[in-house]
Amino acid sequence: MAGNSRVADFESPPLEEVVLGVQFSPPPSLNTVHARDVWNLYAPEFPLVQEQPRLQPQFEVFGGLPPQGPQFNLSFGGPDLRNRLWFVAKDDSHLLQYQDDRLLLNWRKRTSGQEYPRHEGMAALFNEYLHRLAGYFGEAHSTPMAITQAEVTYVNVIPIERTSDVGDWISIFSFPPLEIEGINMSFSEVVYSETRQPVARIVHEFQTLLTNDMRKRAVRWAITYRGKPPKDNIDSALDFLAYGRELIVKRFCEITTKTAHEHWGRRK
Repeated sequence: MAGNSRVADFESPPLEEVVLGVQFSPPPSLNTVHARDVWNLYAPEFPLVQEQPRLQPQFEVFGGLPPQGPQFNLSFGGPDLRNRLWFVAKDDSHLLQYQDDRLLLNWRKRTSGQEYPRHEGMAALFNEYLHRLAGYFGEAHSTPMAITQAEVTYVNVIPIERTSDVGDWISIFSFPPLEIEGINMSFSEVVYSETRQPVARIVHEFQTLLTNDMRKRAVRWAITYRGKPPKDNIDSALDFLAYGRELIVKRFCEITTKTAHEHWGRRK
């Protein structure tokens, strides 16, 4: 799954958020009191902390089974003490999500005209953050980091005048002359290796919403590439994410229209 540099580039794409993440097997000795130790690894870059609901384990399985969706668990006797923590940068645009089996790095567009990050820069940061956590697991818990899944997500928000105009931007939407009120749909595709083995999925999620200023309608399009890297180490996970990013950009270009490419300033 070696990457290449022939990835399309846009001057001003409708990108609102990028997420790089891995899921791993937690060290047996890791518990809630170690959360502060983990935050100390990142506090200089991420001085703010927020608590969020825990993410349930998620695995891409194949062989005729549908993609695994969110899981809901009933619990009694109080909240799960192993909740997810958000470590937030001062500028609020970068966010590191941690729980005992996950680490995710988000970039979020916070100001108009804010330049979106290049994958190479985000991947370099994520590599550094993963190695810090892996080092802590090894030194404090005598357990190597064993990655079980990896994922990359690109979230685009495309303003539209009317819902029925979305076909001007995204070619798979071609509506009859009806006044469509809203869109809420998703679909997935399986990614195969050179030997025709399923290795990952690309999941597309579309939803109409209002822009942040509440003045215009928009369609939110999240594209996620998720699966198990060939090996359980960090280098293999980062290669897997780089390849996934290439496929995401490829699908974005295939599904969006020529008019949209011109509006966003496609350079290659």
